[in-house]
Amino acid sequence: MRQLWLIFLLAFPLLAAYSEADYKQAYQFYQSKEYVRSYEAFHTLFLKNMDDPKINFYLGRSAFENRNYDAAVAAYERVLIAEPGH
Repeated sequence: MRQLWLIFLLAFPLLAAYSEADYKQAYQFYQSKEYVRSYEAFHTLFLKNMDDPKINFYLGRSAFENRNYDAAVAAYERVLIAEPGH
């Protein structure tokens, strides 16, 4: 049982991590002004890493461009919590 718990603890961060390719795809959607797809992609990344400031920044930008102002403000607040001087 103890070994199973140790394996879980070591593997969990790998399950929650996102790939750089996923981030690049989301960023490409943002750059090409496909804000709905960008929001969906950054939201998926956000669910895997909720405290990443750059994911939250682009999630906020995408939400703002989609006129989802409450989601944008929440994302920007998470950026400021992680990086108060940002």
